[in-house]
Amino acid sequence: MAPTKDAQRLRRAAERKGKAEDQYQLALLCYHGREGLKLDLEAAMKWLSKAAAQEHAPAAAQEHAPLLPRCQ
Repeated sequence: MAPTKDAQRLRRAAERKGKAEDQYQLALLCYHGREGLKLDLEAAMKWLSKAAAQEHAPAAAQEHAPLLPRCQ
């Protein structure tokens, strides 16, 4: 399945505008493999870290913990 238009739009916004909320939402899509994006933990951590660096509270809280459930 190809990425949905919403996922493509979100990725472009996260890359070009660098808004923390867009980066965080993209991280969640990558982490869960939704909206036609493949499950990609490396990409999820990349976007989560970028959002956390901008002091996005939910991203900062999850920056080092999101992989724990998948690692068990």
